[in-house]
Amino acid sequence: MNFKEYVKSAKRGDPKIVASEFKTNFTLMESVEDVTEMTNLIVHVCGEKLGEWEQGLELLKKLKNNAKIPDKSHMDRSVAILTLGNNPNTSIEKFSSEDQIIIYTTTAAAIKNLGGLKNAEKLLQKAEELK
Repeated sequence: MNFKEYVKSAKRGDPKIVASEFKTNFTLMESVEDVTEMTNLIVHVCGEKLGEWEQGLELLKKLKNNAKIPDKSHMDRSVAILTLGNNPNTSIEKFSSEDQIIIYTTTAAAIKNLGGLKNAEKLLQKAEELK
């Protein structure tokens, strides 16, 4: 299986199984674009689908330590999304207003999908205040 086939399969697969197999499938990455796609998949599965924020953070850390990161700001935002999902009181002030809006809204969508409507509303309000 190549990386593109893996991503296609992972997007349709059971999130719990996909999450348990991430490390094994790191070896399929062949390009810097694959690293970005894997980062997005980790945030989607561990954050949006499962709410396994810490697992996602651990995987991103491993990815950062073992792969060439093509877009450091994208990786930093991804880490911030999972960190904020794990602790909605986390400060993300070091990011630009535009990046903060992306982080707040992405995290809010994930939290809402997981049933945390009140925390999602708080994050959306913070994003709105930045506009």
